[in-house]
Amino acid sequence: MNIESSLATRLVLLITLIVLTPTALAANIIGKESIGKTIIAKGQVYLVGVDSKKTNRLRRRAPIYQGDVITTLDDSKAQLRMTDRTMIALKAHSELHIERHDEHSGVISMTLTKGSLRTVPGSIDTIYGNYQLKTPVGKVISTSGHYEVDIINEDVYLSVWTGTLDFAITVGDTGDNVRLGEGQGHSHAKIDAKGQLTLLNKGR
Repeated sequence: MNIESSLATRLVLLITLIVLTPTALAANIIGKESIGKTIIAKGQVYLVGVDSKKTNRLRRRAPIYQGDVITTLDDSKAQLRMTDRTMIALKAHSELHIERHDEHSGVISMTLTKGSLRTVPGSIDTIYGNYQLKTPVGKVISTSGHYEVDIINEDVYLSVWTGTLDFAITVGDTGDNVRLGEGQGHSHAKIDAKGQLTLLNKGR
């Protein structure tokens, strides 16, 4: 009886594992659905995950998740490809917080704390209300093409290479919005720490 009871118990445990394991795995995948992956990680590139809060070296092909913070140090650079084919490139001494990149709801929200970023939109519609890239002096609120943001000292430089870009200044007393790019007369601008806008003939 003891042997039969032991075998029956093991059989029940085995069936339970077979039934529950796919469900547990599916729940884990849903909870940790990646929003992109690393294409290039050259030099000292680090990632702080939203769950672990630990700093890890970012490697090529590593997945990216919502809430991740990516940092590049001296002589380093990173390039990411998101699930909607948005491309994001970071130069040295940059820090990017990817708060949200949701292909299902069509919402993108990121913060560039320091350094330089270039990006080309993917399939998510990067229009006003759906898109923002925040900086110390304001935020990109819509874009239709390839653009670059450089934070140098306390100034933010904007360059639009294709399409247009709308930027909302959030410091100072102006509260202005500026549109740059095709058909706007200027494709480059600088906004200083006080919110003063200067249109430029060329980028950094």
